[in-house]
Amino acid sequence: MSERLEAHFQNRVYYFYLTDRKPEAFTISMYNFPYTIVKKNGRWQNHPANKMEMTSGLVVAVSIAIGEPVV
Repeated sequence: MSERLEAHFQNRVYYFYLTDRKPEAFTISMYNFPYTIVKKNGRWQNHPANKMEMTSGLVVAVSIAIGEPVV
């Protein structure tokens, strides 16, 4: 697995691993749960098939942590 990364959101630190990265999508593992984030209309958002939905603010924080530009 890759290096552990961290996202800062609402005075908390969320730890995760980047498991897959493509130009229009990336997948992370956060606390042993997978999340796929896709770019739609220039913005990062949850993939519709995710079992759990990440809040939009945390999606932005994760995107910033992996170096993706946020609009």
